[in-house]
Amino acid sequence: MSYLVLARKYRPSTFKEVVGQEHITKTLINAFKKGRLSHAYLFSGPRGVGKTSTARILAKSFNCKNNQSGEPCNECVNCKEITNGSNLDVLEIDGASNRGVDEIRNLREVVKYPPINSNFKIIIIDEIHMLTQIAFNALLKTLEEPPQHVKFIFATTEPNKILQTIISRCQRYDFNRVGINDIEKSLENISLLEKVKVEKSVYSIIANLADGSMRDCLSIFDQLIAFSDGEITNELAIKMLGVIPTDLFFNITDSLHLKNKDNILLILNDVFNKGFKLNELLSGLNKHILNLLCSKLENYKQILSFPEEMKERYFENSKKWEYLDLLKISDQISKMEVNFKIVNNPKIFIELNLLKLIEMDNSPKIKEILSQVNSNSDKHDEINQKKDILTDKNPIETENKNTSFANIKNQIVDTSNVKDYDITKKNEFKIQNLESDENEKDVENLTSEDKLNIDKILEVWPKVNMDIENESKSIAAFLLHSKPHIIEDNILKISLPKKYSFQIDVLNNNKNKILSIMKKHIDISFTIEFILDDNSNFDDNKISPVTKKMIDKFGGEIAE
Repeated sequence: MSYLVLARKYRPSTFKEVVGQEHITKTLINAFKKGRLSHAYLFSGPRGVGKTSTARILAKSFNCKNNQSGEPCNECVNCKEITNGSNLDVLEIDGASNRGVDEIRNLREVVKYPPINSNFKIIIIDEIHMLTQIAFNALLKTLEEPPQHVKFIFATTEPNKILQTIISRCQRYDFNRVGINDIEKSLENISLLEKVKVEKSVYSIIANLADGSMRDCLSIFDQLIAFSDGEITNELAIKMLGVIPTDLFFNITDSLHLKNKDNILLILNDVFNKGFKLNELLSGLNKHILNLLCSKLENYKQILSFPEEMKERYFENSKKWEYLDLLKISDQISKMEVNFKIVNNPKIFIELNLLKLIEMDNSPKIKEILSQVNSNSDKHDEINQKKDILTDKNPIETENKNTSFANIKNQIVDTSNVKDYDITKKNEFKIQNLESDENEKDVENLTSEDKLNIDKILEVWPKVNMDIENESKSIAAFLLHSKPHIIEDNILKISLPKKYSFQIDVLNNNKNKILSIMKKHIDISFTIEFILDDNSNFDDNKISPVTKKMIDKFGGEIAE
């Protein structure tokens, strides 16, 4: 007798044997108990989760002569024939091979005749999404009003490709990916039946590789049994399946945390020499970071699907990391996965990016930020107290006790009649032995004399243009036709004639650079904005010396 693979040998024969689909099997069993049976069923879900097996079990339940509350007996003639695929009343069709309209027309003729030895004539169409649109349309009428002796069961991995008119005529059941815990329990039972010794950690490796597919899981397990000599160890499973061990990921993250560049490169070199797939390295590393993130949550034991020992290891290792740092690493690795397919040298690409991660700055802790804020607040209060003391000691006093610091400055130094007053100079009245932040002004507390005004702007405008010319001649050229226009809400609006729309786009793109130069001459917080003005009229007689110098240097003329 030929060998029967595990995926076929342990194929479920009853609803109770279907793994991880209790929401479907319970519904179907109750439907038989209550006599609420549909004429058409649609089973959808990922590969290898039990759709076709459930369809066959449902067919046996329909035609079982000893139906035990929905479960087939698997002992009667009909059950045995359906299991063997020899029952004439159960027709199983492959939708990929019989996808044309002619096959569906033949099917319509077949369903007209009553069953031979069974209760129902059952039509199972696997991969029904492969049918053509014409074939679907040919099936519609029969599916809507089938004969009483006919039941349809459809299975598909891509329900989105099926016509909605077909779906609406069926009871739809969505199969889920089989959970890791369910797979591990099934493997334990099968290993006992097959009399194979298996290290417990191997079940977790197989379950993760299967990706929710019970069929894939049994195929992998079959390979391991064939490779082993009756005992499957963790080391053997890793060697045979080419799985990157979890210890390697822990070593990588530990090296990142310790900023050990040498160890990172040695680990990657070892991965490359052992022949591990580099894309699987990135994928596994990202999953490892996710597990560390989950380990920092309160319910990590319920979230992580690992043995208890591994859960504790992740929990202890996660204490080394800040949550934000792990998120940064995960984001960078995700970007690496996206760009991995287009790089010429994947090994160097991964090495360089992991070295970048080592140089990543640590995210500040919330406690440190709050502590710094409180410290700055105390320092600010101290500075204000010093200012108050100095203000009280000043010989120039007014009857108003709330006279601002800015008013005292204006009384000491009056610059209104000084033509060449240099605004860049510090006021002679200043606080000694204080840091620069003590001299910063709060715009909201400034008096009207200390706030931004157009006269101050016009006064320093030639110097601003000179500095801009030294920084960027191209930007200075665009400023030829501009002039300070108006001040609104501490925003200086600089106007250009409407015909210079191109210049205004360039200036707005470089306004941060222009603003920084202006603030060297104007020690007040403000912003700038370039606007177009139809009424802008530039008089050649009023052209600044800087503008004239630029015209002489670059050529051109002032356009009206």
